Amino acid sequence: MTAVMNRPTATPDPRWRRALQRVAWLEPFWVSLIGAALLMPPRFLPEALQPALTLYRPALTAALLLFWPIRWLAYGQLTRRTPLDWPLIFMLAWLPVNYWASADKALSWTAISYLLFGIALYLALINWPPARRRPYLVGWLILAVGVSLTLAAPLLTELTLSKLFSVPFVSSLLERLKTLLPGTVNANILAGALTVIIPLPVALAIRQDWTRRRWLPIGCALLSVLMLAALILTQSRGAYLATAVAVGVILALRWPKLWYAIPILLVAGGIAVIQIGPNNLLGDAGSGNALDGLDGRLELWSRALYAISDFPFTGIGVGTFERVIPVLYPLFSIGPDTTISHAHNLLLQVGVDLGLPGLIAYTALFINIFVMLINRLRQREGALAWVLAAGTLAGLIAMFVHGIFDAPVWGARPAVLPWLLIALAVQVGLRPIDQTSG
Repeated sequence: MTAVMNRPTATPDPRWRRALQRVAWLEPFWVSLIGAALLMPPRFLPEALQPALTLYRPALTAALLLFWPIRWLAYGQLTRRTPLDWPLIFMLAWLPVNYWASADKALSWTAISYLLFGIALYLALINWPPARRRPYLVGWLILAVGVSLTLAAPLLTELTLSKLFSVPFVSSLLERLKTLLPGTVNANILAGALTVIIPLPVALAIRQDWTRRRWLPIGCALLSVLMLAALILTQSRGAYLATAVAVGVILALRWPKLWYAIPILLVAGGIAVIQIGPNNLLGDAGSGNALDGLDGRLELWSRALYAISDFPFTGIGVGTFERVIPVLYPLFSIGPDTTISHAHNLLLQVGVDLGLPGLIAYTALFINIFVMLINRLRQREGALAWVLAAGTLAGLIAMFVHGIFDAPVWGARPAVLPWLLIALAVQVGLRPIDQTSG
């Protein structure tokens, strides 16, 4: 009896800490609100307020971090521990060096604000108690973003059906929308964003045992078809290839015997490339009119390699590709009147912006993510966790495949999307080994 009476009991949190925890619960909403302001195109603001968005962007970016000290006081730690901590810490610590090297501070602040918005949202979601208990909430958020992009695609994107094929009725409808609405978003930007998201609803659609509500997989299948239709309208060959690879990965994970078909598909793909020709195949893969075929692409990649070679530690400055490259490394096959804002290759662009130290940290970050997701898929426990892990893994694979031809998810508004997938990967990947997640 004495032993029972003397057993230590858990000390309840002080009242002030419980109050701070309730405040910290609002962090994802705060970050989303500030991020929406950072992502807002200036043309949607009154002309008198447009300069203010540039002037106050550093302050808005700093506001993303408002809840970090609150989270520290509320939970006794800045963030939960993950395998991604050290690469992420190094990337953040290296950003001031990249900013110091920038020749255009305003451009750099824009690109840095997109990156910090993604990182702040990632940290908010992996520490948000509801998402730690129910990781699928992050998945629903990704699907909501996908639905929004799909519905907004015909309204705000420069869609056209003349690059690869044409459907007269749809073409005439898109032409009418162009005259009615201010659609100025490049179709390849939309394609890169959809490519990252589409694998998640596909994974949720091909396996039905993750929910008792039979209409949910059907709804995910319909959503996949809707998003694929929007992707087709972009006519981005690079996005087509990346999506096909991602869907193939999901199917092979679901039915492992399909892995034996990979050699056949590789041979068929090689024959198709030979028949079509690399120049024709890459002509519109991810650059629209900015690059004309393989020669222009190779020249642009070579300029990025020159920049990395000349600025291996600091990079040329985040987001300054369009200013620095034409001056230091003039292009010959691409006219000077063409503005090219990035290297049209994801890893090259990260290396140009962050230098080799930043590129190594970025690569290490995703190596850890892939290992985490693969380990989770090997456990084969829980259908919902499986489809979330499979969809996330395939989405990140799609990002890197499309990243061979384009880089819309780095230094631009869609840069937040990979961080949503990273947050989902952490929530799903660490849940079996992190007992504090509920």
